[in-house]
Formats: sequence, C-alpha cells, structure tokens
Amino acid sequence: MEVYNYELKSKLNDKFLKTVSSFANYNNGTIVFGLDNEGQTIGIDDLDNTKLKIENKINDGIKPRPIFNIDIDFEKRCIILTVFEGENKPYYYNNKAYKRSDSSDVEVDREELNDLVLFGKNLDYEQINSIYQNLTFNYFNKEANIRMGISDPDLDLLKSFDLYSDDAGYNNAGLMISDENNYKIIDFVKFGKSISDIDFRREIEGISILDAFNQMVEYYTQYYNHEIIIGKSREVIEKVPFKAFREAIANALVHRRWDRESFISVSFYDDKIEISSPGGLPNGISEHEYLNRRVSSPRNPIISNLFFRLRYIEKLGTGIFRIQEAYRESASNPEFEISDNYVTVSLPVTESITIDDISHDSRKIMNILSGNELLSRMELEELTGFNKDKVIRHLNELRNKGVVEVVGNGRGTKYKSRI
Repeated sequence: MEVYNYELKSKLNDKFLKTVSSFANYNNGTIVFGLDNEGQTIGIDDLDNTKLKIENKINDGIKPRPIFNIDIDFEKRCIILTVFEGENKPYYYNNKAYKRSDSSDVEVDREELNDLVLFGKNLDYEQINSIYQNLTFNYFNKEANIRMGISDPDLDLLKSFDLYSDDAGYNNAGLMISDENNYKIIDFVKFGKSISDIDFRREIEGISILDAFNQMVEYYTQYYNHEIIIGKSREVIEKVPFKAFREAIANALVHRRWDRESFISVSFYDDKIEISSPGGLPNGISEHEYLNRRVSSPRNPIISNLFFRLRYIEKLGTGIFRIQEAYRESASNPEFEISDNYVTVSLPVTESITIDDISHDSRKIMNILSGNELLSRMELEELTGFNKDKVIRHLNELRNKGVVEVVGNGRGTKYKSRI
C-alpha cells in the first residue's frame, strides 16, 4: 500500500480527522490505531470503547459524513479504519478541507477547493452559469456560417451547442466563445536566436477562444511556412507539420483549466514550437493513458464538442495520435512533458528545406508527384525514365526531407507529395 494512503497511529487524538478528510476528498485510505510509526504493535486496551470513540469523532467532526468502515484486529489489539473516497465533496474538518502531501495532511488551496465543490455538484467549470449575461457572438456566428453553412445563426444554435439554456442563460463555455470575456487565453512569444532575444510578444486575452485559435494559425503560417519553387509552381514547405500544430493548439484550448487565471504559453523558437497548457491532466486520466491516446473524457466536453463540430479538430479524443502521426515520416518526434500544473507539448522543426537542398533529379520526381494523387515506384520509373535504383534513391532523399509520404506497403506501396 502506498504510504500516502496508509497512516499509523499509536494513540487516538483528533489529528486523525485531517487524514479522514484527505482520504474522503481524494483517495481511499487506511488508518491503523495501535501501531507505532515503525509498524510495531503498541496495542489498545479497550478496543470496543475506542472503536466507538473513533466512530463518534468522525460523525461529529467531518462534514458531510464520509463513508468508512472500522474493523478490530484482536490478535494485534489494533483498530483498522478504512475511509472511502466520497461523492459529496468537499469533506471538511473544522471548516477546512484536506489532502495528502507525502505522508502528511495539508489544507487544500482555493483552486483545489473549487474543484472539490464542482465534483460534489457533478459539474464541470464550463457548465456553471456565467456571471456575465450581456454577451455577443459575432465571431462564432461568422465561423458557424463559414464552417457549417448556417447563414442566420440564432439563440437556438447556441442552445444546440449547450452554451445557453432558457432557465440559466449563458454558461462559462458560452462566455469563452463570446466576443468579449475576462479570460487570459494565450501568451505568445517569438524568440530569436536565444531565449533572451525576443522578436515579438503578445498576450491574447478577452476575445473569443475561436478567434484566438485562428490568430495562432496565422502566426504559425507567418513563421513556419517556407516557400520553394518546383518546376513552374510555388510550393509551401511546413517547417513544423501544420496538423501537429493545429491539434496541439486545439488540445491546449479544449483541455486546459479555465478556472485558473493563467495563459496558455506558446513559444516559437528557430528549432521548435512549445505549447504549455495550465492544469495538468483531467482527473482520472493517467500519463500512460494520455500518451497512449486513451483520453475519452475531455476536461471541457462542451468546448471539445464545439471544436469538433466546427471542424477545428478532426475527431474527438485523437489529438495526441494526430500530433504523433504528423511526424511519422520525420526523423524527429514531438515530446510531451506532464506535471500536476501543466501539460507541455514540444513540436520540433523538421529538416529545413530550400530549393538548393533538393537535387535536380529529385525535383523531377517532385514535379510529377505534385500533379498526381498517388504513384507507385514502377509508375515513377516509367514517367521519369529513371531505373529502379535511381528512383528508390531519390524517393528516399525526398522522404528524409519530409516532402514525400509513403502510402501502403509491399506491392501496394505508393508515394504522394506532402506539399
């Protein structure tokens, strides 16, 4: 049993009630009375009377009453108290709610208390009624028109997105989508050659998070799209895969903690993009589940569904997979760092391409692929006049530079341009 879920008490006093509060608020836990800190038996003289005292102290001292079980070990003359994580959070002792920190109990902070209150009410932050009700949705209406073909958005559309109800008005999700709000959204920095060299900085706040999303897409296009000329056409090379960036920004907006007065941090470097979202992982989601694409319950389901219906994200619960998939043909890979307070995604720049980097014969293959959907190696041999070995050599060059993608395998293998 992990130490923070297991407590030994040599004697009975009221301090154990802090531990009861901690276990009821966060994790099932066990307190054993009659053992010292080393686990050696001290023993309790009057087991039945002590058991009754423990029960009465919990019933009188913890509000609301938690679920617990008390057993007696007559052989060791100790009492085993098991406290179960409850549904009616927060559980208070002396008007304070507690959590475990290593092997001790500490009072929760304001944000943690808010989380417990929301859990007890079976609510997400985005579902709470907004204190602001005089809202406008011009940007949302424009996006609904462009992306969904809705020519005359009205209040019924907001209801269909669960942003408004007749009984309660707008919720916090509606406030996030509205044209003006009080949210700190993105702190964007474009660095130069070093972190002390800042080319550009802007704090995006107080606007629709849809507008913020699209502004970041524009910044990406400005700094990480690189044009080259192939044949008679001008092509765009993505220094960072656009699909990876789009999913990472959408993920940050969809999964962040909106009840925290913190910005999403977006940093553009010469060799990478770094996106850090406040709030850590949603409750009940482990790092393993997150990184292995098993997140099925987003922290903000209303916002997540809205991003999906507006086609900002392609499929619910697949953001990490799509970020990783965007780097499938690249020698570099995205990195993920997870802590209690932040989730950070690092998107490395793939190999920078200029026209001089692509050989003359490889450009000939690029010209052909750019005008066709999918071609096999044999089709490329026929169209270029190159032999098998030469086609393979130049295809490998183009794959390594990230401008050609392989589709299928075996005899069904084909190639397509990524630009």
